[in-house]
Amino acid sequence: MFNNSSNLMFFSSLTFSISLAMSSNSMIMIWIMIEMSNMSFIPLMMNKKMKNSESIMKFFIIQSLTSMILIFSMMMNLLETENNFMLMMLLSLIMKMGGAPFQAWMISMIEGIKFETMFIMFTVMKLAPLNLISIINLNMNMIIIISLIIPTMMIINQTMTKKMLAYSSIINLSMMLILTSNIKMWIYFMINYFLIMYLIVTELKNNKVKFINQMMFNSKTKLSKMNMAISMFSLGGMPPLLGFFNKILVMKIIIENKEMLLMFLFMISSTFMMFMYMKFMTSYLMFYLSMNKTGLKKKSLNESLKLMINFIFLPMIILSKI
Repeated sequence: MFNNSSNLMFFSSLTFSISLAMSSNSMIMIWIMIEMSNMSFIPLMMNKKMKNSESIMKFFIIQSLTSMILIFSMMMNLLETENNFMLMMLLSLIMKMGGAPFQAWMISMIEGIKFETMFIMFTVMKLAPLNLISIINLNMNMIIIISLIIPTMMIINQTMTKKMLAYSSIINLSMMLILTSNIKMWIYFMINYFLIMYLIVTELKNNKVKFINQMMFNSKTKLSKMNMAISMFSLGGMPPLLGFFNKILVMKIIIENKEMLLMFLFMISSTFMMFMYMKFMTSYLMFYLSMNKTGLKKKSLNESLKLMINFIFLPMIILSKI
């Protein structure tokens, strides 16, 4: 990504704006930093693919539209004594992040961007809007339920790895919305999600995997296959992997709030998503023993460290909480 000084400058601007937005309690300041991060992110999206310009235009139009709605609702909240426009603010932020039921633009534009920019979009770009949502602090049960149901149904027939990760990011966004009442918990969640997505995206990029059926043929080593499988299971929240800690945080908040219907839907959605991940990985792991030993020593240390992340971080986090 940093093959020239311009990309480094835009990434530095993106990092600065996100950091400032996370350290601010002012809605106007956070909105300014969100716009600054968007303007820094667009140059990072550019590549030589034909679909890239279309993806950039979709991203720019949606972000501009939601920014107008967001600033309008902020102004109306200042004029009105009642918070009648808080829901409008919330919906505009959900649309900015590509959450359900406004996920169509994000799913359609994800094909034209690189794995690196997709990773930034699913993780870092959500920090500032989530911080603003935590300040708004509205009841979001209906949005959370929709975000749990729609991706679960839409991921069934997916064959592209990018779209599969996009629907998975919507599921994880719904979990983060549950945790927005406690800023420490959703930051813990985001750190874990960041690590899991980094492991998955690096494997997909290194092995040039665009479709799910390419996973069984494109992996170069046995450890690469195992890293991919373990990371996908961790993303689904299988114990005792790192992603399981995220589900523990979500269940803790739901139980404390006594939202039994939400807990039921969360468990059903999580179980189905775990089933889909296992379905994707079945054929992938069937070819595990068919791999030759060529190149195993070349990347064994790097891939072993990636494999250990999913197992080491969970006990460390649990011990730190105890």
